[in-house]
Amino acid sequence: MAGEGYSSSDEWYYILDEEVKNLSEMSLSHYVEIGSSSLDNDDISNQDNESDSGSDPGIMDDEESYSSDECLYYVPDDEEKSWSKESIYHYAEKGSLSSSSDGKVGHNITLFPRFTKTKEEMEIKDIASDNILPLLPAKALIRFRSVSKEWDHRIKSPFLAHEQSYRFKDLSGFFCQYNDKEPTFVTLNNPAYGVPIPSLAFLPSFVNIISSSNGLLLCTGNDLYYICNPANEEWKALPKPEYYHGPEPATILAFEPSPLNMGAHYKLICAVPLLDQPIVCFEIYSSETNSWRVSNAIFVGNLSFINPGLYMKGVAYWETSTREVLAFDVKHEIHRIISLPYGAPPDGVLTCIHDELCYIGVSNFWGNEYSVKIYGGLHLRLIRLINVNLEPGPGLTGIQEYRVLPCVDGEIVMILMGSSMYSYSLSRNRIQARSITEGDDLRVSAKYLPYVNSMVYVA
Repeated sequence: MAGEGYSSSDEWYYILDEEVKNLSEMSLSHYVEIGSSSLDNDDISNQDNESDSGSDPGIMDDEESYSSDECLYYVPDDEEKSWSKESIYHYAEKGSLSSSSDGKVGHNITLFPRFTKTKEEMEIKDIASDNILPLLPAKALIRFRSVSKEWDHRIKSPFLAHEQSYRFKDLSGFFCQYNDKEPTFVTLNNPAYGVPIPSLAFLPSFVNIISSSNGLLLCTGNDLYYICNPANEEWKALPKPEYYHGPEPATILAFEPSPLNMGAHYKLICAVPLLDQPIVCFEIYSSETNSWRVSNAIFVGNLSFINPGLYMKGVAYWETSTREVLAFDVKHEIHRIISLPYGAPPDGVLTCIHDELCYIGVSNFWGNEYSVKIYGGLHLRLIRLINVNLEPGPGLTGIQEYRVLPCVDGEIVMILMGSSMYSYSLSRNRIQARSITEGDDLRVSAKYLPYVNSMVYVA
């Protein structure tokens, strides 16, 4: 199919073949303009003449049924309905409405989106584009934009970013921050999961990391909350809440990507202890309204919160210094207290395993032998005990500081010991040492937030 004589815009055009060229001029009047789509002067004058001479019987009377999008719709008559299937393949990606050197005319219609092909036309690269790209991390996708013009357009599409956000779920690494130092990123695979600016210097001020959820990161700086995606450096400053949340707010970012969450909407749930009063209030931000509201629910009691909270299945969970967990149902705005079991290791983490709330802790019982205890269910009873051998890092001897890291994958338990990081697969019952990029300063006492390398746009 010859494409000479056409510019390279993002439109699709119909190229008249020999069979179609024999159609009468009346057939061309079946291109119905809806909205403000552009036509050349000849087509505009033809439409004006036809509108003056009366309505065309081939044009649908119920124009209300068309949407008001800026596009052209084609309405076939009886003769054109009999065209062969091969005629459909004359849709090609071309430029503005113009005539080619061989006299063929292009008409702007959008029956097919750009780069969309029929099953008969699809090649291996097209199948890979549709089925493999959404399963890849953001860094790999950005590199693959150079494969071809089609892949570049596909990867830049917000539809791919949306699909990738709910199909790619692998733990990519941890954003960590020690005291008042700038954040850093510890990647589990630098070629695949790296981020352009690990320090988050693209934000307008120095920030403290607070919470993370499915590729989005919540930070605070200059008394403002910032939502950002470190992979594409998109960010948004949120309006100030009504209550004072403090320098280390107990705020949880809740973002649950799904096929229906096209706008990448998210919520922030903050448990706010009132000053000098034994009361905890709940303030909620919604990206759909871009505003905060204070819940009518109030918890009476003195609570202080430790570790980043957890959001799962519509409920926010905070671990407290009294070895209890405060749970808040966001939809029904009710709360309850869940006690951590007696004997549970300290410095554990709340996580989700097989769609169930779990608490995971690790303790040392002899030499390099450690036990990982997993408590699950609403009553957090012991459901699994795992013994593992954790060797000290290079050049280190004796007992090291250790802790379980928060995770996003219910299949993996991440353990930090000294400057070494291990992952334990619950299904394979296998421990594996993870390679750390040289220069990463791992401290057990630092704050760690799990991160997924996502293409999601910040709404």
